[in-house]
Amino acid sequence: ALPGGIVEVPYAFTLRANGTPPIAWSALSALPSGLTLSESGQVGGTPATEFDGTVAIRAANAGGIRFRVLSLVVQARPSVTTTSVPTAELGFAFSTRLESRGTAPLVWSIAAGRLPSGLSLSSPGELSGVPAESLTTYVVVRAANAAGSSERALSVSVNPAPAGLTFLGANDRGYGEF
Repeated sequence: ALPGGIVEVPYAFTLRANGTPPIAWSALSALPSGLTLSESGQVGGTPATEFDGTVAIRAANAGGIRFRVLSLVVQARPSVTTTSVPTAELGFAFSTRLESRGTAPLVWSIAAGRLPSGLSLSSPGELSGVPAESLTTYVVVRAANAAGSSERALSVSVNPAPAGLTFLGANDRGYGEF
């Protein structure tokens, strides 16, 4: 396997083989966009896209030719794309999914601040719960993967329950009682 890379981060690795120099290297299958293999065995460049696959490599000298298939993973750093969160209502179930670019799996967390009581952020990025307090607060959310992390400040608002309206449940005929 080749060492892993990160999208938009310079990459360099030198292939090695036993044998009498000079050894001429070539790629028999496509490398990820932005990477090249020099005849001297240097894999280098700046990966432009994610990649999770294999690359067929050939090494040749006066004594013969050898082939090898090497795995390579190039991951993209997260970039939180959620810019706002819908307003929640006090006492009513709430759920929204935070979004980010980047190679999965992403792990979400609160980097700073606190959510209103009753709401929580799950590791997969689901902000949910039944809000127990009415307020507007600011939190910094973080999305992370093996390539890095990204943070974004978000406003989270919980409106008070509508005045004079309380849902009590359903009666024996299935109708809501207010």
